Amino acid sequence: MNARNLIFWVINYISFGCLVGQDADLPQNHFIEYFMDRMDIMGKFENTFQSSLKPLPREYIACYITQIDSNELSYKDLHTYFRARYVVDDDFNDSLRCIPEFNVGFRKYFSGLYQNRRDLVSYCTENFKVYINPILELRLGREGSNRPNSIPSIYQNTRGANFRVRLGKKLGFYSEFMENQIRFPSFVRFIDSTSVLRGGIFPGVGYWKPFKENGVDFGLTKAYLTYSPLSQLRIKMGRDRNFLGNGIQSLFLSNFAVDYWFTSFRLDLKKIHYYWQVSQMVDYIPYKSDAYGRQPAKYAVHHQLFWNPRKNLSFSVLESVIYASASPNQSREFELQYLNPLIFYRTVEQLIGSADNSLLGISFKWNFLKSLQVYGQLVIDDYNFGNRKIGKGWWGNKTGIQAGIKYLNVATIDQLDLQLEFNQVSPYTYGHTNPASNYSHYGQFLAFTYGANAREITAKLCYQPLPRLYVVLQGIYAQKGMDKNGLHYGGNIFRTGNVHFQDYNNQILQGRLLDLKVGHARFSYQLFYTDIFLELDAWYRIQNLENTNSIREWVILGGLRLGGFKSLWHF
Repeated sequence: MNARNLIFWVINYISFGCLVGQDADLPQNHFIEYFMDRMDIMGKFENTFQSSLKPLPREYIACYITQIDSNELSYKDLHTYFRARYVVDDDFNDSLRCIPEFNVGFRKYFSGLYQNRRDLVSYCTENFKVYINPILELRLGREGSNRPNSIPSIYQNTRGANFRVRLGKKLGFYSEFMENQIRFPSFVRFIDSTSVLRGGIFPGVGYWKPFKENGVDFGLTKAYLTYSPLSQLRIKMGRDRNFLGNGIQSLFLSNFAVDYWFTSFRLDLKKIHYYWQVSQMVDYIPYKSDAYGRQPAKYAVHHQLFWNPRKNLSFSVLESVIYASASPNQSREFELQYLNPLIFYRTVEQLIGSADNSLLGISFKWNFLKSLQVYGQLVIDDYNFGNRKIGKGWWGNKTGIQAGIKYLNVATIDQLDLQLEFNQVSPYTYGHTNPASNYSHYGQFLAFTYGANAREITAKLCYQPLPRLYVVLQGIYAQKGMDKNGLHYGGNIFRTGNVHFQDYNNQILQGRLLDLKVGHARFSYQLFYTDIFLELDAWYRIQNLENTNSIREWVILGGLRLGGFKSLWHF
C-alpha cells in the first residue's frame, strides 16, 4: 500500500461523521427514536446512524435529519419528519418564532409562553439558550384479576418540569424532576412473585412511600452536563439511565432500572464509534432500617467499540465489569485502574487479584433491501471449555443470545412495521459468587428484564394510520426457571453462585417453571407539535407458575401525557 492509498484509507475510516454537539438527550421511547430507526433502515442517511446507543442526543438527531431528502418521503413520513425536526432542531425551531403568522395566536392568548409552540418558556441569544417545559401524566384505569389482593381502580398522577440550557457551542445542561402518586396494576405491585426484581421495590422506581390504599409516592430526578471539547467527542456526566442495543430488550445494558450516576464519553469517527461509561450504583438491601446507614455502593464500567464497514452494517464488541465496594473479606473504594477506557478490563481484574463480575459481548446490525434489519447480541458472562469437555451443562458456562428482525411496510402497507425478537439467557448468568456484584442496580436488573434462566419471544406491530396517531400491538411469550425447594436453579441473580443446584447437566428453564403470556396494545395521539399525547394502554396477561393456580388479568389505563419518559412494562 503506497502512501497516497494509506492516507485515503485513514481519512475514510476516521473522517468525522455526523458531529455530536452540546445538548440534552431525547427522552427514551420517544416517537422520534422510532422514526430515526425507520429512516436508518430505509437508507436515508449518508453515514452509519448509531442507533445502538440510547438515549440519542438531540444534536445528533438534528444533524442526521438534515441528510434526509424530504422529497422522497411518503406523506406520513414527511409529516413525522417535520414534527421530529421541530422537536430536536433548536435552530429550525427558533427561526419559526420570527414568522408573524406562526405565533400570532399564541402571543395573543399566552403572552410570553409557547412563543415557538414547543416550549412553555424559551429564551435565546447567540450563545445562550434556555428551554423550560412542564411534565404531566394523568391516567385512570381499571383492572380485573383473580389475584386475591387485586384492586379494580388504578391511577397515575405525575407532575414535574424539565430545564434545558445550551451555553455556546460546547456546554449543555439538563435537569428534570417528577413527583408521582401511582397505584400500579397488580402485575407490577406483585412483580417480585415472578423474580423479575427484588422484593419491596417497583421497576424504574427508587425510594418510595406508601400512598393511601395500595398506592405509592415517589420522586424521580435526573440531571446532567454535556460537554464537547472536540466536535467528534461528547462527554456526559450526571444522573440518567442508558440502553445499549437495537432490540426491545438488551442483554448488555437496558433502561429497566431506576436512574444512576455515571460519566460517559462518546467518540464518533464515522466508521469507528467508541462508547465508555463508568457508573456508581446501589447494592439494594430490602427493608433496610435507618440505623444501618446508607445503601451500599457498587460500581460498573462499560465500554463498547463499533466498527461500521458500510453505512448499513455495524459490528461491536463490549466489555463490562461490575463490583461491589464490600465483599465478605474486605472493603474497597473505587478501583482507579478501571478508569482507563482503552484497556482490557479482564486483564486488570486478574492482575489485581480481584474476582469482579466481568462480562463480554458482541453485537451486529445489518440493514438491507431498504425495508429489513436483522440484529443480535451475544453475551458471555463466563465460559470454560475445559469443563465442557468433562460434562455438559457446567453451571459456570453462562451465556445469553438475542436475535431479531425488523420489517418495514408489511404487505406494502405504509407505516405497518413488524419486529420479531428472541432472547435466551442461561442459568446463573449475570449472577456472581459475591451477590453484591451481580448485574443489578437498586434490586433491578441492568439487562434482560427476566434476568437469567429465561427465554422470551416477542412480536411487535407498529402502525401509523394517521400522521399523529400511533398504534402499537405487542405479544410476549416468556418462560423462566424459578428456584424450587430452597435450591438455587440459576434464575435468581441475587443469590450467590456458590450454592448452585448442581455442577453439570444444567439446562435452560430448569427448576420451577414460570410460563407467561402477555398481550399489550397502546394507542397514542399527539395533540400538538409539542409532546402532548392522549394515550390508552391495555394489557391481558396469563401467568402460570408450576404447582399454583393460573393468574389471568386485564388492565385498561388511559389519560394525558405531557413530556416525560414513557415507561414500558415488558413482563
